[in-house]
Amino acid sequence: MNSTFRDSVTKQWLTHDLFLETTTQLGTAVYTLRDEDVVKDGKTYPSLGRLYVESDDPTEYTFATQHLGGWAHWKYLKANATSRIKNLITEWKIELEAKLVSRSIKQIAGVAADGSVQASRWLAERSWKPTKRGRPSKEEIEGERKFQARLEDEISDDLERIKKH
Repeated sequence: MNSTFRDSVTKQWLTHDLFLETTTQLGTAVYTLRDEDVVKDGKTYPSLGRLYVESDDPTEYTFATQHLGGWAHWKYLKANATSRIKNLITEWKIELEAKLVSRSIKQIAGVAADGSVQASRWLAERSWKPTKRGRPSKEEIEGERKFQARLEDEISDDLERIKKH
């Protein structure tokens, strides 16, 4: 068991204390939430988002085992993190997906350049783009409503914190 990723007292997986920007316990931060690595007091805090996108791992398993306490820690982090961290994880997923799609399109373009009619047609039809469809489902509407409510709560929390300081 890697104690770097667990609270020294409760032995629970670290969530917000894992990050330089959100930690409340001195010495527990391992990563930064920023897009680039941060050096503070001579210590480098790697960007977990950068590592996530660089992992090229849409399953997230290899990422979790290489950069966190494993799969269980990653699941715990996603389930118990603050809304700010959850939103960042969502953004990391979107960026990784865009990166993988971009790489795939380049590979298909190479095949098309070699004379593949099917690859050329796929590119010409812009088949990587989702097709337009009708009204969103009730689940999608409810998901968007919950997202907007979480966003509003986060903004309110931030405003309260700012007012206190």
